[in-house]
Amino acid sequence: MRNILVYLTSTLGFNAYSFDIQTNKKEIIYSAFDFDFSNAFRFAKLAKKHSYSLINSNNFFVIGILINQNQLILLVPNFTIFNYLEKDLNLLFILSRLKLLCQLIYEIFSNEIAPKEDVYIGGIQSTKKHFHSMS
Repeated sequence: MRNILVYLTSTLGFNAYSFDIQTNKKEIIYSAFDFDFSNAFRFAKLAKKHSYSLINSNNFFVIGILINQNQLILLVPNFTIFNYLEKDLNLLFILSRLKLLCQLIYEIFSNEIAPKEDVYIGGIQSTKKHFHSMS
């Protein structure tokens, strides 16, 4: 299962992390680019409340897939405010298929049928919670 995620994330240009919610520890599954993700727990705090989430920060965003009550997969695409124009078509494709991508990763890791829930979209600085359908 990890090999499939490594292949998928390397193809998409993502970094992939497994986050243990109970211990607040992250493990690198795949690293496609240099990235300081020492604040992963801040993203996990929001992502652990939803099956699928897209959480924005100042210069990047994180995709969260809640596998079970203790495991969260965090994906960080290599799209920042600084390289957005260069990769905007890839970003639009990924965002348009975000729920499908989350469901695929959920099923790979859990060996169960993925929830059909919507993707939670929010931000680290935001106190409001918005739900948007990404189907």
